[in-house]
Amino acid sequence: MNKEFIECDCGCHVVVVCNEVEGHEQDFYFAMFRYGLGKRSLWQRLKLCWKILRTGEQYEDQVVMNRDQAAKLYLYLGDNIKP
Repeated sequence: MNKEFIECDCGCHVVVVCNEVEGHEQDFYFAMFRYGLGKRSLWQRLKLCWKILRTGEQYEDQVVMNRDQAAKLYLYLGDNIKP
C-alpha cells in the first residue's frame, strides 16, 4: 500500500491518501485526521476514545474511490488548479 500524508494550511488536519491494488481492482482511500491546535476537552478526548474502541477507526471521515472515480478527481483538479 502506497501512502501520502498531506497537511492542511492551518496545520489542524491531515489527509492520508492510500493507493491499494488487489488483483485487477485499484482503490484510493482518503482519510481525514484532526490533531488540532489547542487542547481538547476531557469530553472530546473521551468521545474520540469511545469511537476508536467501538469502530477501530481513528479518522474523522473517509472517502473510498475506485480507479475511474480517482481519474475523474485527477482531471478535475488538473483543470482547475491555477498556476
